[in-house]
Amino acid sequence: SLPSSNCRSVASAFSALPPLPLRSRESLWRRHLRAHRAHSCSCLRALCGMSARRLRALQLCVALATFAQNRTLAFTVVISDAASRAGADYLRQKGVSVRETGPLSPELLQEQVDADAIIVASSTKVTQDYMQKCARLKVVGRAGAGLDNIDTEFAARSGIKVVRAGEGLVSAASVAEMAFLHMLSLLRSARPAHESIAANTWRRRDFVGNSLTGKRLGIVGLGRIGKQVAAMAKAFGMEVSALARAEAAGASAQSKAQEDVPRLQWDEFLRKSDIITIHCPLTEQTRNLFDAAAFAKMKDTAIVVNCGRGGIVDEDALLQALQSGGIAAAGLDVLRKEGGELESHVLELAKLPNCLITPHLGSSTHEAAEEVALQVAEAVFQALEQTETADV
Repeated sequence: SLPSSNCRSVASAFSALPPLPLRSRESLWRRHLRAHRAHSCSCLRALCGMSARRLRALQLCVALATFAQNRTLAFTVVISDAASRAGADYLRQKGVSVRETGPLSPELLQEQVDADAIIVASSTKVTQDYMQKCARLKVVGRAGAGLDNIDTEFAARSGIKVVRAGEGLVSAASVAEMAFLHMLSLLRSARPAHESIAANTWRRRDFVGNSLTGKRLGIVGLGRIGKQVAAMAKAFGMEVSALARAEAAGASAQSKAQEDVPRLQWDEFLRKSDIITIHCPLTEQTRNLFDAAAFAKMKDTAIVVNCGRGGIVDEDALLQALQSGGIAAAGLDVLRKEGGELESHVLELAKLPNCLITPHLGSSTHEAAEEVALQVAEAVFQALEQTETADV
């Protein structure tokens, strides 16, 4: 049996806990009292010898103490354009209210101003205007690596935490695989060869290609994705080098020293590379890094692949280089302007037999999507818990 003195001890223990925010207390009443309502008061009264009034007080104290111990908080998180339900499921298990949407335009984003956190992929832009209107916003989560669609400077000034998925091996490998899909497809003329079959012709002699083995691969950005590319390239028997420019390297000085990849300066990098693959962030230093002047310094047999960020390759200059024979081929998984109606020069590029364009599919695998969704959901929940603890 449970002595009536336990009621006072539980209440005393709870009173020693730090005060909870009003929203947390309200959420506690809604959730925990409903759960405890299922108990049979008459049975408990018989076991404990308590009055109904004292029993109700004990039930409330136990509910409050349980809540304080578990810290199950009533947050609202908006998840935009998720490729996997894993993140939403994780947050719901933590007691978070989750609202899932598709990609949000600036106008639709303004309807989501009652959230404590928002998780976005690359399609939704979290602007200063939105963050100013969303008074409750504490955390912005990015389901991916790049932060160019989030106003990080304003978030920092406003005390809004910005978190993103960690260094997932699966997502990095998925992007690296996409880079090699472009390389192999262009070297072996896979697209025009397929189209010839679709046209009911057999033109085997027209599509003699080139091998990856023995080619020199130049990597722009030797971060977690660039390292995966380097490892895969060595397995193909390629020579690997990386751009030595600090603004495009995408790796710390410590990680550079640990990698057995020679660094080349800009002009030498362009001159020696048979294939160049881009895996660095878009910054003011890397914007239009590959322009007409860069293409002019490359071999006329060179291939450029961009699975990093749109805007690093000057697409107008690329069109001219491909049409004039300045370089041999190009593969783009990212564009300067993505979504909606494509720009006219992109349509011209897509018509060329020596250009392959995919709609930002680098990390679009089921395995990578689940990994990224879980990682960013965990990071967002941890950040929300930290802000709630700071409030307490």
